[in-house]
Amino acid sequence: MNDKSNSNFLNQLLAEEYKNYQIINGLPCLYPNSSEELALWNQKIVSYINEEEIQIKHLQFRINNHKSGLTKKRLNETLQARVFNLKQIKKLLHGFFTEDKAQTVFSTQQIHSYFDNIFRDWSWGLDELDSYVAKLENQDFENKTVLILGAGAGGLGHLLASKYPSCRFVEIEHNPLLAIVNHQLSSGKTIKLSETSAYPKSLDKVCEKRELGSSNKTENKAVVLASFPDLPFKENSFDCIIAPWFLDILDIPFENALYCAKEFLKTDGVFHFCGPSNIHKKQISEQYCHQEIVEVFNEFFNHVEETQEELPYLNSPLNSQKRIETISFITASGSSSTDIDWSLTQNNSDLSFTPEFEQYKTMAIVKAQILSHINGDINNEALAKILVEKFGLSEAESIPYAKKFLDKIKFEY
Repeated sequence: MNDKSNSNFLNQLLAEEYKNYQIINGLPCLYPNSSEELALWNQKIVSYINEEEIQIKHLQFRINNHKSGLTKKRLNETLQARVFNLKQIKKLLHGFFTEDKAQTVFSTQQIHSYFDNIFRDWSWGLDELDSYVAKLENQDFENKTVLILGAGAGGLGHLLASKYPSCRFVEIEHNPLLAIVNHQLSSGKTIKLSETSAYPKSLDKVCEKRELGSSNKTENKAVVLASFPDLPFKENSFDCIIAPWFLDILDIPFENALYCAKEFLKTDGVFHFCGPSNIHKKQISEQYCHQEIVEVFNEFFNHVEETQEELPYLNSPLNSQKRIETISFITASGSSSTDIDWSLTQNNSDLSFTPEFEQYKTMAIVKAQILSHINGDINNEALAKILVEKFGLSEAESIPYAKKFLDKIKFEY
């Protein structure tokens, strides 16, 4: 499909209220509250730029003051890579931000979240992505309309679109950086970025300049900016939905996420899930293992097939440690009419005032008060002195408290 046919195809799937949408850098912006969402991303992008500039200054300070020539070399390579990436990311995201000063945005998803996935999708992660494609080989994709939830940088969608040219793919992503990378690389363009490793194998593996791209341009897919669960499509629009490492990361219970996603699947459609076999959530009752995930699928579908497989995950050649994940692959069809009791899985409050929150609030206030007195490099003894003078701790209390406090701060950031 060319751009015009892509647009026509997309318009056929959209709910009426989404048909007058804005296009930025070639991406249809189909957020439910587009102006608010774009304003939030503007803040996140500017916050990222400000934070990177601080990191770059800090690296330069460390390079200037470190004794070891080898450490200076490692830090300098990291510095050059971050300077280069910051310049490139500003270019990629033009149109999504204005360079005004913004405060740090408190959010689990920032503009640089899943940055490593860009390199996995378009550089060294073909073995991992091929494993996902192999799990879908027995499915009938010919002439189907497929939705990919949380497409990220687009590596999986690119492989599938190349393998099934008669199939039409729609990929949603809420992060503008990942979406613009996906859109440009799938269109046959190239992007230069430097990959860095915080834990390199050796000095020659600190960073790697990469020219990302593919000689295979895929025209049978559209990349759109959208937010889940408020997707911009008509219900029952898709023959197939693929959710790769997506339903597990949402801030809503897993069954809610699956319930919302399947509303866009045709009655005879097929749902494909792949992701971790143990879902990480704050609530222990929502931290599902493989069998519990399968149980949820059985509530909403009449036919469910499942397997597990251990595979390398985000296996960058720069890193000294290799990550192996046990991954759940689930294929479900025959959507049932089973509903869920939303009252059991949703809280009417935006924030519950629990005992845990009360404790968190107290700790956060105290932490902020102590941090306000730290404006440069500091050791345990210097902080202990501040705790005695400003907060009334005894000398015996101040040393162990200072050590634990600094250890916690170093762990958190």
